[in-house]
Parts: sequence; C-alpha cells; structure tokens
Amino acid sequence: MKKTKLFAYVMLFATFFALTSCKKPTKTYTNDLSASELSDRVIDRLDSTEFRTAGGDWLEDYVTLPEGLSDYRICFSADGSNLNEFGIWHVSEDQIAPLETALRTYLTESLHRNREFYNSYIPEETTKLERAEVRVLGNYVCYAILDQSNRESFFHTLEEELLVR
Repeated sequence: MKKTKLFAYVMLFATFFALTSCKKPTKTYTNDLSASELSDRVIDRLDSTEFRTAGGDWLEDYVTLPEGLSDYRICFSADGSNLNEFGIWHVSEDQIAPLETALRTYLTESLHRNREFYNSYIPEETTKLERAEVRVLGNYVCYAILDQSNRESFFHTLEEELLVR
C-alpha cells in the first residue's frame, strides 16, 4: 500500500514538473518603431498591389476606437480592385485590450455589412475578410485583410521587425 501511494506521489510530481517545464518562452518585443516605419517595412515584403494610407476615420462607420490613439497607420489597396488592407497601432499598455476588441468588431461588422456587396462585385475577395486576423505583438496591435500568403508574410515581417533577440 505504501509503495502504491509513493508511486502515485512520484507520478503526480513528475507530471507537474513535466507540465510546468513545457511552457513556451515569453516573447519580448521592441517598443521603438513607429507604426509608419513598420508599415513601410511590411509593404516592401508583400507581393500585391500598391497601398495608400487612410486616416482614423476609415473605420468610424464600423467601430469607435479608443481615445488618444496617435501612432498608427491604416493601409489599403490603392486601386480598389481588391480588399487588401491592414492596420498597425503602436499603443500604451492600457489601450491594447480596448483596441484589440474594437478591431475585431470592425472586421466582424465589415464582413456582416458588406458580404452581399463583395460577393456580387469581387466574390473571390470575400475570403480575405472572412479570414482576417487581429494580433497583439507587445505594444503593437495589428490587423490584416489579405490573402493567406500575404497575411502570413505580414505577421511574419512584424514578428521579425519587433522581436527582441
């Protein structure tokens, strides 16, 4: 009986240590780049159409953004033939969660309101909006409405530029 209990405790501790040692290391991101610098670096890596920038009012029909956001850039397709769009915000710690929520709402509302139009006008582009993503990388909150390879390139480039090694 004692051997069974001892074995059970040994297994319990072994399991505990195995689980706690498997944590992924926390990534550390720089806080030194502006949203404009990052967006320029990302655009250089994307294999798509030209981009132009939009002001903060670009999203106001869909969502109310938190107050005090000043370092950001929203970029979208210059020729209007596709839904290519992304945004990068460099924010303070207290702005991260509200902005992330607002951007998720923007993407959901944009798809909900415009799906019928996009399906009739540029149906092959609707998938980009359905698979759009929002990610937080340190003090940067970003979203991407891009095809899969460009979306992966977008977030990979951001990781490369921001990750402290």
